[in-house]
Amino acid sequence: MAAVHNGHINILRKLIKLGYTDKKAITSITIQDMLKMNVSKGEMRSVCELMDAIRDNDLLTFFIDSKAVEADEA
Repeated sequence: MAAVHNGHINILRKLIKLGYTDKKAITSITIQDMLKMNVSKGEMRSVCELMDAIRDNDLLTFFIDSKAVEADEA
């Protein structure tokens, strides 16, 4: 069974708290913006993955924990 990726949910919450509340705002985040957010390297990676998911219209895949899905299939 698919599981929600909590790390991705948490980074979305963080972005919303910082005022990034729509697609345009999130997809226009720059490296400088991320440095000002004081996020970890892993969180930066998640922000980049979220930006890609928004551009590809594939948010569901972004929020599903693929490691949990693979473990269930094994």
